[in-house]
Amino acid sequence: PEQTYANIDKIRGSGVTLLSIINDILDISKIESGSFETVLTEYHTQSLISDTVQLNMVRIGGKPITFELSADEALPSKLYGDELRIKQILNNVLSNAIKYTKQGQVRLRISSEKSEENFILIMAVSDTGIGIRKEDIGRLFSEYIQLDAKANRKIEGTGLGLSITKRLLDLMDGTIAVESEYGAGSTFTVRIPQTVADPSPIGAAAAEKLNSLRFMTERRDTAEEPLRTYMPMPYGKVLVVDDVAINLEVAKGLLEPYGLTVDCVSSGKEALERLRKETVHYDLILMDHMMPEMDGIETTKRIRNSIGSEYALTVPIVALTANALAGNDEMFMASGFNDYISKPIDITRMDAVLTRWIKSGRNESETPATVEVPGPEKTENLEKPAAVKSVPGLDMPGGIQRYRSEKTYWRILQSYLKSIPDILEKLRSPSEENLPDYIISVHGLKGSSYGIHAAEIGKLAEALELAAKEGDLKTVLEQNDALIAATEQLLKDLSDYLNTTSAPA
Repeated sequence: PEQTYANIDKIRGSGVTLLSIINDILDISKIESGSFETVLTEYHTQSLISDTVQLNMVRIGGKPITFELSADEALPSKLYGDELRIKQILNNVLSNAIKYTKQGQVRLRISSEKSEENFILIMAVSDTGIGIRKEDIGRLFSEYIQLDAKANRKIEGTGLGLSITKRLLDLMDGTIAVESEYGAGSTFTVRIPQTVADPSPIGAAAAEKLNSLRFMTERRDTAEEPLRTYMPMPYGKVLVVDDVAINLEVAKGLLEPYGLTVDCVSSGKEALERLRKETVHYDLILMDHMMPEMDGIETTKRIRNSIGSEYALTVPIVALTANALAGNDEMFMASGFNDYISKPIDITRMDAVLTRWIKSGRNESETPATVEVPGPEKTENLEKPAAVKSVPGLDMPGGIQRYRSEKTYWRILQSYLKSIPDILEKLRSPSEENLPDYIISVHGLKGSSYGIHAAEIGKLAEALELAAKEGDLKTVLEQNDALIAATEQLLKDLSDYLNTTSAPA
């Protein structure tokens, strides 16, 4: 119901607010220690604006404040930068405006400015609040300072928001300017250099929706089918390389709607042998990062350096990795990869990678004159797994939605049931000597579990993988039995379910 939906959304917003106080303190300590890094990604300009505004609308509450948003229709659709930190900056400035305004208006203007070298995102927040004395403006960005403390003693916060904002802007070569009249209000103007990822403007319709605040109140349909670019022959042949059988099934399931020809091998050695024979020329190789004996990086280096053919030098290789940390993209590129996809695999990201390296690499004249693009499977059978919650810890509706097919998801669950017991055997006796092998095995369990939407097992495995990588054998020994027991219980419940439920037609 609408009222329940609104209440849940407010609970989420309040939780974010509470966490922001903790995050402020953590951020300051990271910045001061020199360990703070920006993480650059492509992001949608509309989402940046709407997400931040939606969060701050909750803060107005019952105050007699009108909120006005003015977004320029010429703003590019997509930008490239640290979206999370830009949201943090805008959130800090907006929340302050609302916090220190008892009545009147808060206004947000989003525009841009171009030069030959830079694109500047401009965000200006004006309010009719208490304002700032001229002699206090210089102290605004100091840590743990709340100006006019006596008058503002009931205002919540750490006094770190603007200090963090200034430091974040310094890290991103941005600026913040302040204009204020004490007792009448203030204007904070933030300017941040960004890279344009998609120059097409958001347009008048989207700007009008944002400015009327309808963009924030329209629900995003999470069940909506993700777009997938159909690529039948003569487009693509894909080779998937992964040592875990369930991961191969997951990749095949995600690639199935594209109409691509998919081959699978379970080791770097097998991949090398296939490419040396050159009986099949693949248009793309999806290469797992962490594999025993020969990992994805070593395999890719050998493909590039030891085969000696033009094909081996140029075939696009994309890393499949659960280690997509800041800086790892440069490591993959330096090792001969063309791109990477984080695990668990995001369908939108996979679609972009396939389109870039397969479809865009082909001459459009090669496209068949007519192709029948298959839609999602009929949904008559989808209600059964969604309704029968007989496998605790397994989000079956989410899995079916992810793979667009109950039949495909069923096949992946069967593969999980067959392949995971072998992984568990490798996890049973962790020691100092076999810790590197333990890392690979628990990494495989993590990825496989996230792949079938068994998030609880995935999180347990992820925590132990991290502990093992840090050499924390004590934690591994303390928690390993719990991971194995939880996984064995999932396997039992899953086996019971698959054995007592009819397979989808």
